[in-house]
Amino acid sequence: MKDILFNKKILLLIVPAILILVWLLWPADQQASYQTKKVERGNITLSVMATGSLEPVNQVDVGTEVSGTVRKVFVDYNDRVKAGQLLAVLDTQKLEAQVVQSRSIMESSRATVDQSYAAVEESRQNLARLEKLFEVSAGRAPSQQDLEASRATVRKSEASYKAAIAQVREAEARLKLDQVNLQKASIRSPINGIVLSRVVEPGQTVAASLQTPTLFTIAETLTQLRLIVAVDEADIGMVKKGQEASFTVDAYPDRTFPASIEQVRYASEVTDNVVTYQTVLAVGNGDLALRPGMTATAVIVVDQRENVVVVPAAALRFQPSNANQGEEKSNRGGLLGMLFKPPGRDARPRPERSSDKPAVYLLRDGQLIKQDIKVGLSDGVQTEVLSGLKPGDVVVVGEEIRHE
Repeated sequence: MKDILFNKKILLLIVPAILILVWLLWPADQQASYQTKKVERGNITLSVMATGSLEPVNQVDVGTEVSGTVRKVFVDYNDRVKAGQLLAVLDTQKLEAQVVQSRSIMESSRATVDQSYAAVEESRQNLARLEKLFEVSAGRAPSQQDLEASRATVRKSEASYKAAIAQVREAEARLKLDQVNLQKASIRSPINGIVLSRVVEPGQTVAASLQTPTLFTIAETLTQLRLIVAVDEADIGMVKKGQEASFTVDAYPDRTFPASIEQVRYASEVTDNVVTYQTVLAVGNGDLALRPGMTATAVIVVDQRENVVVVPAAALRFQPSNANQGEEKSNRGGLLGMLFKPPGRDARPRPERSSDKPAVYLLRDGQLIKQDIKVGLSDGVQTEVLSGLKPGDVVVVGEEIRHE
């Protein structure tokens, strides 16, 4: 029994001592060290980013409208050609034979026309003779039946003559078609330009029965290109014709190329449920550094502000932490906080809570002061201030909590 009483006395002495020691060693109030920035004047540029590829302004695929075997090719990749220049020629033996055949048919048809015309003249003269005889004989000779038969012969010969003329026109058209096909066996460039691709070799057979095969691709010029980019539907409302842009390509990572918006297309394209709109940018390529097919990342300038009051966007996002909002609590927690409340450690007054209006916090004499502002353009890093701040004001952009 004495041992039990002795142990209780020891506990009564030890427990208060432990509580006092914990209270003395417990961390003090949290103090905040604020990160600040000065309000300044500057420029803001709002831009839209999009990717696409470079293309020639005018590109022509040259094919053949006739079938045959390629006899000779006269140009290669990167060759400069002029309009009308011979690029390749097909074997023309069959086509030449068709021309000869068509010409013979035409000549035969013309001879038939001459024969038909002679038959018409003969039938008309015979009819005129019979009609004269009928008139002289007061209708006694020839018979009415012979007279009608002669008239029918005239009409028949005139119809044959017209048919012969039609056959001549058909033969002439056929001959002209064969001559055109013979000319098309010589494949010529339709424009002045540069050969981008050649997909034909001598001896190769080309068939134009179903669709025209492409043999050459010619770009009119490479000093002017166009960049077609896909602009996201969320940004397309800000993109307009005439806006300036710049872009980079993987081939020249340290170089930026200028461009301008030439066309914003209304038709949409959907890829993996993402809606985009094609936008065409005009690109100068005087040094021929850029090549068709290059992938480019473009930055389109959609709005700009110069020499305006700007504030870091982080200042608009800043909100004081709970430790600095002066919530009524002691720096002691739980049971210790209820038992021991050190003097002079009451929480600071709570700053005004934020609202839906744009606002920043100013730091004056170590105190946070909320300042409502009116904002304009923002690029995500800086925001234009229309009213509420002036250059030189110090705004809070962040804080670092430390323990004392």
